[in-house]
Amino acid sequence: MGIGHCAWQRACTLPGGRQQRAASSRALVQGARLILADEPVASRDPASSRRVMELQAA
Repeated sequence: MGIGHCAWQRACTLPGGRQQRAASSRALVQGARLILADEPVASRDPASSRRVMELQAA
């Protein structure tokens, strides 16, 4: 997700797009079987949006 450098930073201090990536990452790491996402790429840059959609489609 490209936010490894933010690993020790509190999520509430991150910008909106990074908060969304942190939430998506958390769900994937915890092994979520289903992710319900309302506008999962709304605050992301185009490259990040493509990666998220590819991950969530897998």
